[in-house]
Amino acid sequence: METKTSEAAMVLNLPDTDGPVAGTEHGTVQDHEQRYYTSWESKITGTRSGDWLDVTVETEIEEDRQVGDHRWRIDGGAIVTDRGRFEPVPCNGSERSGFDNVPDHASDDISRGHCLDTEEVILSCELQDGDVLSVCAAAGVSALAVRQGPVVAPDLDLPGTAEGSVERFMIHSLGYSGGYDTRLGLVSGDYTYVVYERMISRGPADPEKDMEGGVLLYEGRTQQVELACNSLSEAGQGLGQLFGAVQEKAFFDEDGLVD
Repeated sequence: METKTSEAAMVLNLPDTDGPVAGTEHGTVQDHEQRYYTSWESKITGTRSGDWLDVTVETEIEEDRQVGDHRWRIDGGAIVTDRGRFEPVPCNGSERSGFDNVPDHASDDISRGHCLDTEEVILSCELQDGDVLSVCAAAGVSALAVRQGPVVAPDLDLPGTAEGSVERFMIHSLGYSGGYDTRLGLVSGDYTYVVYERMISRGPADPEKDMEGGVLLYEGRTQQVELACNSLSEAGQGLGQLFGAVQEKAFFDEDGLVD
């Protein structure tokens, strides 16, 4: 009887033509007989050339960090790595925009949320209170902003200035069976503002994954606010796009903020 199982999910920002590649991979290994469980998370950076990906993979597993260079292949939309074949999976919640509070005088293209035409949409959604949440980056992630408020104009813009904005943020990701929890945080005085993005497995019998997003506000280490996204805009590239640009810091775990 096979008692050892493993599962992995990859989120990869893949250009349609030659260009830079970035993403993350999360996975788990379980051995029920030995009562063993572990998980890993990897940061992927590299370039696409035709149907080939030359990538560097930085993996953290059980407090060990491993770095390796690999050549992967694109085959019919799937990514073939040295460890196996990753098939593309539709993610519910990222297939359409969830905005429904758009006034008549707003822009026709509301999938970009509060991001300017010159900015990249990292994440955008309508929150459950009707406000719009957007994470926006200047070209090459040279500047970063989180904006929240009515779709016509945000009433919150963090950190407030473009200069030095990327250094104000921190990012971390936890992997678990069939999914991940990635969070982008910014500290301002006694408060920590956090945007989260999660991929959630429906179980081993269902290949589709569910996507969630939202915002958390902490005072000290006490959570004061949580607002979930109704659904994620398909225009968003995903928080994983920020790995390598934003400082990585393990500022949260399953129970909340950590020092």
